[in-house]
Amino acid sequence: MVNFNVLNKFVYMFRNISVILIICLSILQGDYLENLPVNLQQPDGTKLHCFVTGDEYYVRLHDENNYTIIQSQEDGYYYYAQLMYDEVVPTIFRADQKIPQGIKINKGIH
Repeated sequence: MVNFNVLNKFVYMFRNISVILIICLSILQGDYLENLPVNLQQPDGTKLHCFVTGDEYYVRLHDENNYTIIQSQEDGYYYYAQLMYDEVVPTIFRADQKIPQGIKINKGIH
């Protein structure tokens, strides 16, 4: 006859060890990249040279001056980002063009 108490303890212990191993392996798998160069293409064919910083959970595009770049959902172009009401939104300044003098855009927006 099988002792179900011993079997239940074994299953409970095996489950706990499995969960701990999965958590440890997922933490060890993370790889943080910083300033990895990438080339993007605007919808009109213009090339955009920028950098990627982040890991498998969050990636941020930015230029060499640390201005965040995001893609517009409206037209598909990449623009410099601004923070409005705790949300990152595109500005009117395309990332493949210089920011006009006198314009203040925050750097390092996440």
